[in-house]
Amino acid sequence: AAYALGEIGPEASESLSLLEHIARNGDGLMKLHAWEATWKIRKGDEQALKGMLSLLKHGNAQERWLATYMLGASGCRRLNVIHELCSALDDHATEVRTGAGFALGCIGPDAVMATPRLISIFETSEFEDALRMTAYEALTEIEPLTAAKFQSPAQRSEGRIVPVGGIKTSK
Repeated sequence: AAYALGEIGPEASESLSLLEHIARNGDGLMKLHAWEATWKIRKGDEQALKGMLSLLKHGNAQERWLATYMLGASGCRRLNVIHELCSALDDHATEVRTGAGFALGCIGPDAVMATPRLISIFETSEFEDALRMTAYEALTEIEPLTAAKFQSPAQRSEGRIVPVGGIKTSK
């Protein structure tokens, strides 16, 4: 229900007191959905942002993962959000790291501080294809010229070598 209210947007403002009650008293996922809906209804809501960031830092793996996606989709480009998503790139759960990469890619060039870590993930995560792909795709949104220096995981798995300059050759 919270998701649907969030999709309605500001026209659902009459539901804010109920959403705030759920956010204060619900369990992790209920809180997260209530905070996201509140953010969508009342853009820039500080309490909603704090709630999503709190679950990103202190929730279980599923809550942290979902918080990364919600923050990425929120359109928020605040430095503290970018910093917390960069920290999530080092989470012990692969799905949270993948979600953080996705979210940083959604933020785009404002997330430039994530570039060194995304490059490191791309270069060292050879056995985690989804994480590598997400890191590469985030780089293409944050720093396209830097990303162009690397071969995408899809190109590598297809057996193509793509040198800097873009001329495709076979192995």
